[in-house]
Amino acid sequence: MEGLLQVKQYETRQELDIDGNSFYILSFDQSSHIKVSPRAKEIIDKLDGTNSNEEIINDLNAKGISITDKEFDYFIKKFLVPKNMMTNSSNKSGEKKKSYLWLHLPIIESSKFRGLYSILKYLLYSRWVVIPLLIIVSICGVFSVMHLSKYPTDIFNNLNTILVIFLVYLSMFIHELGHATAAYKYDVNVGKIGIGIYLTYFVFFIDMTNTWRLDKNKRIINDVSGMYFQVLTTIPIFVCYMISHNISLLIGIVLILMTSAMNLIPFLRMDGYWLLSDYLNVQNIQVKAFKSIKEMTVELINAKRARKMDEHYSISKSVYVYGIYSSVYVLTTCLIILSLLYSVMGLIQNHDLLINKFISLQQNIIHGNISNVLVDLNNLFILFIPVIFVVSLLASFLKRLYLTLKIKGGLKAQ
Repeated sequence: MEGLLQVKQYETRQELDIDGNSFYILSFDQSSHIKVSPRAKEIIDKLDGTNSNEEIINDLNAKGISITDKEFDYFIKKFLVPKNMMTNSSNKSGEKKKSYLWLHLPIIESSKFRGLYSILKYLLYSRWVVIPLLIIVSICGVFSVMHLSKYPTDIFNNLNTILVIFLVYLSMFIHELGHATAAYKYDVNVGKIGIGIYLTYFVFFIDMTNTWRLDKNKRIINDVSGMYFQVLTTIPIFVCYMISHNISLLIGIVLILMTSAMNLIPFLRMDGYWLLSDYLNVQNIQVKAFKSIKEMTVELINAKRARKMDEHYSISKSVYVYGIYSSVYVLTTCLIILSLLYSVMGLIQNHDLLINKFISLQQNIIHGNISNVLVDLNNLFILFIPVIFVVSLLASFLKRLYLTLKIKGGLKAQ
């Protein structure tokens, strides 16, 4: 590489991982935050534009950080440049992040609600505010479930579907405002709010990348703030029920609480995943799942052999966390895929149901019954989601297979 290498300006924060080892989070701008080891940070600190490559390598080796010219060049090209950390980097957009959303459509800048955040932040003021509000939410939830259990099963025939869907998605939007409110409370700017499709349903999302500027405890508060604000929406809905006695409002409350609880599942990239990740200070716990399972298995076998020989053999906490999490994650993923395949097979076998849904949609459009049209569209979308998901998985697999074969073909040609 020609010229003196220099990384962009960055802020540094030191933290400890689950094993008590130090690592650093380098914040380059609003959307670029990198976790690095102490060794990597030593190398990055030297890239200040005042030393040549040879001088940097010699200085590092003198400090006991062994690195060759080839390793140094690889670190620059394969790690720093793709992540857009160099001042002369041509990759302006930075490394492309893997998205778990089929649809990813940013809608509005979260900063437009700053006036609202300045009010909502008082709901996060202290435990003396949070705990009483959560007790009220619990009372609303218990009352709703108990009251609905007394109704006959045919109450769903008179359900105002549009109202229920509106309430659930309104709560999901407020969920994202809750994350932004927590960030505002800690003087951190976050990105756009948008809509997408995650697994089999529509979701709202917000770019929270910049919260990596916060310490562990503040990130945890930010992780749970979305669910907290979402369940708070049940309080005004419950008040409306007490006035109107509209049973659809109670169903809306139950669905909002269920939707919020689903976010705690740590095996999908939702709030529960980030909460576990921040609590344990372990990042990217879904990455290389099979490698983590293999590593834990090997370590357990080695520990068993050591015990037979009366030798001490310790396994780090991170190996257990990654291994156990990865095992459950892989199992959960397989079950989801199998259930979707089962749904697709069921749709093929019961194709008459699909035809009837289309006929119903056609009739409702002809008669101008907008409410039933929306219900039919929603039902058709739910029926087709497993098909879309399976096709998406298949396309992704074929793409990876093609790229792998292409790379192997190129290597053989050389």
